Amino acid sequence: MQLAPSGREMADIAVRHGALDLAQGVIHSNPPARFFELLEDTKDRHKAHVYASPAGNLPYRESLLKILQEERSSLTLDSLMGASGVTGGLVSALATHGKPGDAVLLFEPFYPAHDWAIRSLSRVPYYVPYRDDLSVDWEILRRALPRVKVVLVANPANPTGLVLRPEEVTRLYELCRQHDVLLIVDEVYRDFVWEGQFVSLLSLAKSLENVVVLRSFSKNLGLAGWRVGFAITAPQRLAAMTRAHDALYVGAPAMPQVVLATLLSEFRSEVEEFVRSMIALYRTNRQIVQAVFQEIGMLPHPQSGAYYMLVAHQRESDTAAMEELLSKGVAVAPGVPFWRPGTRQTGYIRLHFALAPENIEELRTRLSRKAAA
Repeated sequence: MQLAPSGREMADIAVRHGALDLAQGVIHSNPPARFFELLEDTKDRHKAHVYASPAGNLPYRESLLKILQEERSSLTLDSLMGASGVTGGLVSALATHGKPGDAVLLFEPFYPAHDWAIRSLSRVPYYVPYRDDLSVDWEILRRALPRVKVVLVANPANPTGLVLRPEEVTRLYELCRQHDVLLIVDEVYRDFVWEGQFVSLLSLAKSLENVVVLRSFSKNLGLAGWRVGFAITAPQRLAAMTRAHDALYVGAPAMPQVVLATLLSEFRSEVEEFVRSMIALYRTNRQIVQAVFQEIGMLPHPQSGAYYMLVAHQRESDTAAMEELLSKGVAVAPGVPFWRPGTRQTGYIRLHFALAPENIEELRTRLSRKAAA
């Protein structure tokens, strides 16, 4: 059976066809200007070009800790590891908990790289489908917990955009604690919330013993290719994760850690303004994208967060919808890769709306012109 292309593969297809890339979740924006200024100042510093400390360079971790203590005042440096993006933290957490053959719960639809990470470590994905409205089915979750060793959830979620309410985060935490299940939360989209309030597990958990919180600067600062993130958990677990991370990645890249240490400690207000401006733009994009796809007979299912949207395409198949849009110069991801292996059709495509103003206008032009033809 031929596999449907992933979002990353669709991004390559977009380049070859000259299409707008709504498939891969990479923001259409450069990092903050100050990042490049600091990078220029850093490039001649020898230590920026050698291996980083296994747990992450100290100035980077110290700058993070100062910010994170606003969410959890008791947090200490020995609970914080610099990671090679969220993926580095995730793989290190999975590799140091349980054993091959253990089940890891994923809410379905899921981010495919989470599924791949689980399988690459010889763990077994245990899929718990969302309800039809893309919310958590708590009864199915409750029945599943005795069968798994880990729950892995993205909050806000990719591809759905679902944001767990604070009381839902607390409920999930308590259920996992009752069943002695490790709860790993990928919070990479925490800055992108359109409705309601995002509250992190970091501030709600009574203890870090059975939780791992993962974040990175790939999305909010446009630094996906620099692979710079961090993981937060209890010190004993973090020590084991650090050894695994160093074996797998030889530490996170040093250069961006050096730059971000200064950026976060000395220019935080500029960083926050950069993020605010992106959020304002993407909030507008979200409304425009919904309207554009409705005009061509597709049904968007917007949720409260992230910059993704599942769209019910109402075409013969996911592939047919993807190919129709590609013929109009727009690349999207078919729904199939976000569902369990063996799924043939989902009725959905996934798109992202983290587009620059000129791209959003080009999207309107391409789909509106073609739709009217």
